[in-house]
Amino acid sequence: MRRVGVGDVDGLGPPGRFGGLGDLDPARLRGRRSRHTKGRPAADRLRMVEDYPLAVSAYSVCDVVMVNRVADGMNLVAKEVVPVNARDGVLALSETAGAYEELHDHVVPLYPVDVAQMAAALHEALTMPADKRRKRRAAAAEQVRSHDVVAWLAAQLADLAAVRG
Repeated sequence: MRRVGVGDVDGLGPPGRFGGLGDLDPARLRGRRSRHTKGRPAADRLRMVEDYPLAVSAYSVCDVVMVNRVADGMNLVAKEVVPVNARDGVLALSETAGAYEELHDHVVPLYPVDVAQMAAALHEALTMPADKRRKRRAAAAEQVRSHDVVAWLAAQLADLAAVRG
């Protein structure tokens, strides 16, 4: 059984925060209903809460985390997932998220307006060989660690100094 992180499902969750965990088992999900989805099918144990410790805990056990925004956003979610994930989880990241520029070599890209592509990307992420998953997550985590806010500020100050001459 694969575990998939679910965030901001249909806009029901708090923007930029994790919504919960769902079992990726279509036979169990078919026909399920939840009071949170107004009669639409819902994943088991799907929670829509603002709970940062729960979010980080969930990041650590997901096989795939899908960060899919039409416009830039959710950069912190993408960057929080890879260092804390303990299952060599795959980050499926929208090409329109700002973090995509930095992490594109280490993620499965998502095109947020192409449903067929997103389905294929999630299939790729869920069936990716363990060695490839491990290498991608480790490389993404190293990218995030080495390009933190301190490095960003140093680069900004260096650029400012260069402009001032």
